[in-house]
Amino acid sequence: MSNFDDPAWVQAAELFVEIVIPCEFFFADGLMVLGFDIIKEAEKCDCQVIYRTGSKSEVVDYTRTINSIKNWIVQNKELI
Repeated sequence: MSNFDDPAWVQAAELFVEIVIPCEFFFADGLMVLGFDIIKEAEKCDCQVIYRTGSKSEVVDYTRTINSIKNWIVQNKELI
């Protein structure tokens, strides 16, 4: 399984946490909207993805990643 097999919300969440959250700059409203959209999609799946390889399956929980985005929104919503 490669990173390209991840659902779009997982890829977006990981990029958001790695790129947007660490930056200390003025950001556009669009990043806040993107954060909300990622959270909304993740919560549809309980922040989890089931990866299947043959007869094996593995559940990966992205709650921690989504909580990072939620915390970022709470900390920065006054700046928008």
